[in-house]
Amino acid sequence: MNATATGGLVFALTMAGILIGFWLRSRLPARQLDNDTQSSVRDVNGLIGTMTALVLGLVDEIGDLERAIEVAAELAMTPDAAKSLLYRARNQLRVSLEPLGAHTDD
Repeated sequence: MNATATGGLVFALTMAGILIGFWLRSRLPARQLDNDTQSSVRDVNGLIGTMTALVLGLVDEIGDLERAIEVAAELAMTPDAAKSLLYRARNQLRVSLEPLGAHTDD
């Protein structure tokens, strides 16, 4: 599912929720619309928004992880790519690939 379809789905579901909320508001008794209830609803809406953001962020990270695993699997299939990746990591970390103990201060 691409980003446009996901955004459209989220928009449609949000609008459906708003319309259902308007319909339910007209059906509620007056005691359900006082300040205490409104405060509780506001708190719950904040919680739902926070949880939604966390879940969407997790879904995005899982997608990134899947792509990284696919790339790593492709690289692992060719020895030259693995060697290139090793040397690139060495250059980024600025470490030597010589075995430990090869350098002695004797």
